Amino acid sequence: MATDVQTGTITTQVPARLDRLPWSRFHRRVVIGWAALCFFLAGSGASAAYLTVSEIFPNAFRMLAAGSSTLVRRRWPHHARRICTHAAAAT
Repeated sequence: MATDVQTGTITTQVPARLDRLPWSRFHRRVVIGWAALCFFLAGSGASAAYLTVSEIFPNAFRMLAAGSSTLVRRRWPHHARRICTHAAAAT
């Protein structure tokens, strides 16, 4: 069951090392935008630290979370036990 395999040289325009590719204006914008996004998320997280739990999670959201966790416990009890065990170990 031998098959004939063609061997040869593949030529490409990509350099052997991708870190040698030139940086353009687009790449600088992506890096600056990424840094700005990180600062924005850090700032919003810091301001959220001063909010109370009821301001962050309204009552409707907390009721939805409690109801869905009850459904998960009834539907997949072995997963619920594992999650509760991990949560208790983390505290």
